[in-house]
Amino acid sequence: MLAFDTEDHPDGSRIELESAPPAEPMIRVLVESNATRVLRVQVPYVAAPALWYVEQPETSAQPPAFTLVAFDSAEHEDGTIVDERTFAGMGIGGDNQVAAIRWWPKTGQVHQVYVQPAHRRRGIGSKLTLAAGGYNTGRGWAPIWISGERTELGEAVLTQVQPALRSRVTPRTKVMPPMTPGDV
Repeated sequence: MLAFDTEDHPDGSRIELESAPPAEPMIRVLVESNATRVLRVQVPYVAAPALWYVEQPETSAQPPAFTLVAFDSAEHEDGTIVDERTFAGMGIGGDNQVAAIRWWPKTGQVHQVYVQPAHRRRGIGSKLTLAAGGYNTGRGWAPIWISGERTELGEAVLTQVQPALRSRVTPRTKVMPPMTPGDV
């Protein structure tokens, strides 16, 4: 699956390409042939470090939630997605994560986006959010969107959202406290 930053088709459209893509895609999604797992989500649209992800379904949460945790180490190629079981066998600590995004798959609403302070301002949050959107599409879930509840930092980042993605961002309705201890 590919996603493009054009107005040729409505947001979320699925189209069959009869030839090579007309432009470089925003997002590339590789889904297992039986469509049960997303194997890779690449985001060439954003200039950011190579990231690979660990999928963490939260089926017992109410409502059920989903988290993608991003790592920038060399264990996997850019965009690779591994499950929790595979990750547990890798011997890498969760403290090595650079970012994470959590959302509700049923509605697509993003609940939290967090980037470690040392990794901010490098496009990681944007890349991770687009990767989550590609993941959702690959699974056939609702499109990702961002609610009006966000931190000051989140609001500042969203002022730079590309026009093609603005329809996925609700105007801010509530200021949330910073996610990083000590940030004001």
